[in-house]
Amino acid sequence: MQALARGVLRAGYIAIADGAFLKRWQRDLFHGLANELGIPFVILDLAADAAMLRERIARRIETGRDASEATLAVLNHQVATEEALAPDEQPFAIECAAGKEALLPEIRRQRPDLDW
Repeated sequence: MQALARGVLRAGYIAIADGAFLKRWQRDLFHGLANELGIPFVILDLAADAAMLRERIARRIETGRDASEATLAVLNHQVATEEALAPDEQPFAIECAAGKEALLPEIRRQRPDLDW
């Protein structure tokens, strides 16, 4: 995914790496890439409570129309092993607990320096 992002960024486009990034080293890969290319780096810290996540997974499994590989076992593992953002990562984090409709306005509110 990092190699794909590098190609997109070098072509002059914005890249969004969509993943859980539960481990610090995973986030560091993309932070390093942004530093290497001299571009802004943002962590979208999307919060949802465990009950809501379980409900979403159950709905996805029921409909069978989602590409996600998430299961309740995967969610439980993620919750148990996730590494919280470190203090030095916090300045790059944009927190958003609202739905997807509120995400872009929240990014613009928290990071007016970004021109996208």
